Amino acid sequence: MANVAFRPPADCCDTYDPSSAETRGALRARLLEVAGLSELFKVLGDETRTRILYLLSLRELCVCDIAEIMEMSLPAVS
Repeated sequence: MANVAFRPPADCCDTYDPSSAETRGALRARLLEVAGLSELFKVLGDETRTRILYLLSLRELCVCDIAEIMEMSLPAVS
């Protein structure tokens, strides 16, 4: 992302406060914390993976236990 000075459109804000650029910069930096979060949502978008994660949140299970509980083959679970 290019580091370009931001100027809001005239109809965007009643006032433009240059000191708020510091706040925007801090918020922009916080966006880095969610890098990769979309990948997590993609994983959770798969119902089988979500069900496996749910089972593992309840207790520790091995692949063979998960396969039996979910009535799936070992390769499908692993």
